[in-house]
Amino acid sequence: MVNKSFLTRSEGLVSSLMVGAVVACVLLTPAARAAGQITDDTVNSALTSAKTPEEHQALAEYFTSKAKAASAMADKHADMAKAHPFTGKAHNEAWGRHCSNLITAYQKEAQAYRALAQQQQELAKGSAKK
Repeated sequence: MVNKSFLTRSEGLVSSLMVGAVVACVLLTPAARAAGQITDDTVNSALTSAKTPEEHQALAEYFTSKAKAASAMADKHADMAKAHPFTGKAHNEAWGRHCSNLITAYQKEAQAYRALAQQQQELAKGSAKK
């Protein structure tokens, strides 16, 4: 004979799992997946397929994070340049130029990423109006 309380608990568990599966399906829509999950490997496909405000906002957040990372690298090299007065010997001057060049390159990269983020924010606002 089957224990009725076991069946009741089993039915409750199955119902809970089914509800969880439905919620997971809803949450895994392209827009939901896009938010916070864009990586260097997926950015091209995200750019190609972005249509909703949420997808454009996710791209804006991705580009903002890339801008912050580039700014951090510029700051890191600026700190190194301050900590080590690269003057005097030829190899020290080469290191100074190295840091200076990287600071400039990272600052330009950060600026470019901020511009891309701004563009995606504008696209998000524009696609929300449609």
